[in-house]
Amino acid sequence: MKVFKKLGFDLGYLALLTKEDVKPLSRWEGGFSHKKIKALQCLGLKTGVVERRLLNGGNTSELIFSKSSNYLDFYTNRFDKMPIKKDYETKITEGFLFGYPGCCARNFAENGYTENKYAGNGQEILFHWVCQDCRITPSLLPYYEKVHNECKEIFADQGLDSARFLKNLLPAAALSLLFSVLPANVRGDDPHWLPLGVDDPDNNYLTYSEEVLLGTQHNYFPQDSLAGPAKALDFKAIVDSLPVASDLTAPDSTCYIVEHLANGFEYCQVCGDTLNMGFIEVVNPMRDLSVQIPFMGLHFLENGSFSFDGTENSGRIDIELLKEVLAHYDTTHYSISTSNDGDNDGLNDEYEDDFGTQLNNPDSNGNQLVDGAEVAEELIEAVSGLPAIMMGEDPPVDSIYIEYCPTWGMETCDICGIDINMGFVHIVNPVENTEINFSIIGLHYLAHGRFAYGGSTNSGEIDALELAQVLGNQGIVTILERLADKKSFSLKNYPTPFNTSTVISYSLPEHGLVNLTIYNVLGQRVKTLVEEFKPSGSHKTQWDGTDDQGRGVSSGVYIYQLRAASEDGWSHLRAGKAGNFVGSGKMLLIR
Repeated sequence: MKVFKKLGFDLGYLALLTKEDVKPLSRWEGGFSHKKIKALQCLGLKTGVVERRLLNGGNTSELIFSKSSNYLDFYTNRFDKMPIKKDYETKITEGFLFGYPGCCARNFAENGYTENKYAGNGQEILFHWVCQDCRITPSLLPYYEKVHNECKEIFADQGLDSARFLKNLLPAAALSLLFSVLPANVRGDDPHWLPLGVDDPDNNYLTYSEEVLLGTQHNYFPQDSLAGPAKALDFKAIVDSLPVASDLTAPDSTCYIVEHLANGFEYCQVCGDTLNMGFIEVVNPMRDLSVQIPFMGLHFLENGSFSFDGTENSGRIDIELLKEVLAHYDTTHYSISTSNDGDNDGLNDEYEDDFGTQLNNPDSNGNQLVDGAEVAEELIEAVSGLPAIMMGEDPPVDSIYIEYCPTWGMETCDICGIDINMGFVHIVNPVENTEINFSIIGLHYLAHGRFAYGGSTNSGEIDALELAQVLGNQGIVTILERLADKKSFSLKNYPTPFNTSTVISYSLPEHGLVNLTIYNVLGQRVKTLVEEFKPSGSHKTQWDGTDDQGRGVSSGVYIYQLRAASEDGWSHLRAGKAGNFVGSGKMLLIR
């Protein structure tokens, strides 16, 4: 049993099913090592490693094992070096090799997930999704239950592993308490990985909501202990690649960094490193969004943590906002095609009007992010805030919720190769009596800006409008408001404070006449910078700290005000009256 325990509960369960001839062939798509392969061989199983191609051009490895070399040879000859596919023939072939009932394999290949009487009553320990009125599964289930119980007994003293099989018995709240008591250094974690306690039931340094937002939420079970650190390092790599804006200019078509140095230093509470007390601002001018990260936060980010703890600055980076700011750098999953999508924006053409986007323009608001990705962003943010339950738990009766319906098996994302449970989610609006179902891997793609999804087992497309309607006020209403905001008037300046000059940038939702004027704190006009017709879109102008006579003004706070109006409103603007769009801001000049 010592060898068996090296496999971990999930792989051990699969291995024991294969050893007991319940499954003729098994496939493991999670990470595996030479030690685990040797452990399988010590159990009398023959093993093989098959390489598969992903849509992004990369490869992923599958570990297969069986008591018979014939099954290994057949699978290897059929799939080695081949791209991952989800066609009918492949699903039927895999069903045969993995020992699934033929009726269930055909039903799943044709219809996907359908209702069955085993949901919440044995389905969670099976590797196939049972078809309705299946005559074979009743004879198989006792063997699965016997092996599953044996595994529970073997791993009953294994800390985290023994807790994993309890996921089918405990509600989410109890599971959170169970994992919160595990020591933070059980796995030799980096001390910069600050634990989140009960907010992180699987102890992977991300809250449940953050996992949904980032697409690492596999099946609401403990899964990848390094998900948080891995994502933190991904974001740090993107931030490191961004240009640092100079004192006089800032890019208008790419994200950039503004450094705000403070007159003082602080110390990391973990390692003692000394850092400036200031912060950086990561700016996305295309979306008019920015997020501030203390230098201490950057220090922890490069060590794999979104939480940070310094002698002056401590807290947690706003992952949702950071993801929005850096959305332009997450386009890998866009390579999967959406149905009926003439402008290739990831949104079905039939729904363009519903979401206020343009039919033949992939970027309706001109912010260089395709429309489908923006709609998906709003929806995944709404989904991440829903209460989550497990299959079989009592659902809320007066609020929208998401129910996870996992099955015992993993699949691989066609694009990035991440392993995700091959079950499905059920989002329900009990007030409106509406609901929607789709594969768990669909959440992964939605988090990466796509409604279409593809994995080694499931492929399909989330109905964007149906999901928005099920979400109600958390869905389509919010999306329309947010998309409208992103097309609205904006105004800001950079840098501030400034010494010699500053740039004032603004965007107009429609063409018109513009007046941009500088005032002092007494309300006296200092200089008119712009008074002319401007087309819709982004513009910028520079103020060099002089008045209308070209004389340099003194240090102090100044106010810039922009007013815009249609052509017939020009006289109102010249008279100092408000236009269709009015905005102002403060800036500090230091000589």
